[in-house]
Amino acid sequence: MADQNGYIVDDDLLVKHLTGQTLPAEAAAVAEWLVEPDHYAHYDDLRLVWQLTSPQPVARLVDPDQAWGKFKQRLPQTGPATEEAPPSPQPPPAQELPPPTLGGKVVPLRPPARPLPAGWWKVAATLALLAVVSYGLQRWYTPGPPEVAEFAATARPAEHRLPDSSRVVLNRGSQLSFTRQPRRPGRAVELTGEAYFEVRPDAENPFVIQANGTQVRVTGTAFNVKALAGAPTVRVSVREGRVEFTAGSQTVTLGANQTAVFDATTGQLQPSEAPAGEANQLAYALKVLEFARTPLSQALADVEAAYGVKVNLANPALANCQLTVRFDDRPLAEVLQIMAETLGATAREVDGQWVLEGPGCP
Repeated sequence: MADQNGYIVDDDLLVKHLTGQTLPAEAAAVAEWLVEPDHYAHYDDLRLVWQLTSPQPVARLVDPDQAWGKFKQRLPQTGPATEEAPPSPQPPPAQELPPPTLGGKVVPLRPPARPLPAGWWKVAATLALLAVVSYGLQRWYTPGPPEVAEFAATARPAEHRLPDSSRVVLNRGSQLSFTRQPRRPGRAVELTGEAYFEVRPDAENPFVIQANGTQVRVTGTAFNVKALAGAPTVRVSVREGRVEFTAGSQTVTLGANQTAVFDATTGQLQPSEAPAGEANQLAYALKVLEFARTPLSQALADVEAAYGVKVNLANPALANCQLTVRFDDRPLAEVLQIMAETLGATAREVDGQWVLEGPGCP
């Protein structure tokens, strides 16, 4: 923008004015230009930038005569006198800018920004670190939702893998829930019915089962828990490892091939002798059946429990036949065919049920 004297007020002239090097006419042009509020705001911003980027005072134009005189005073006096430099024309003195006015009133310049205190970056870094730590602690102490898994077996036994990779086989009509709390030790299980467990070892997170008012605590082992709904007893049988079986204030520790029973009617928890055919009680999970001179009626009852099927005898006299044989994880059809051939009978499937036919035993 040019004023009435033809001066163009641009950033070069404004900087020249800031450094005190404008001629009187130039200073007047700047003063006239600053009357506009937008021009004054631009000038004020330029002044702030100049102050922040030029912390040292800007030197005025140098007087050559004064500089030469000071230089001569520092020279040694023994040498010949040096020729004085010819005088040079002096620049016009810098003009002071009158305070800008707006509407007849003096407009005060914006005060320069206050410098940041020494070490401010350390304070900022500390505050940032505290914010990060606070956020982390909040995430740590605010637990998320628990991990819950539920399983059930209806007409037949069902095998499942729990979220901790443990293996469980639920007998017919059984239900189980598994819960693991975030950032808390332990694996919690609630059981109704019967289940065989092969627990993944984890000493820091014990595996605890609640069943009919009793508690079974392990870290890693293989065992069976029978706690049928409405039944007065809870039975725990251990195949491998060690198990703590607790009912009220009573606790027993069981090792491999040991069994304990809690009787709610008497309130007693005590080890017990393994009943006859105990090995076959786990056939629903292990599919291992062993018979030694066992009546066919009892053998078929164990087969039905292990495989979840119904087996009928076409001739009631077959129930008196005795059977000595062992089955290790064999298919149901193969088990029944072998039993029938051993007794001189036949086995066939009719409408989803099996039938054994033969002359029977006296």
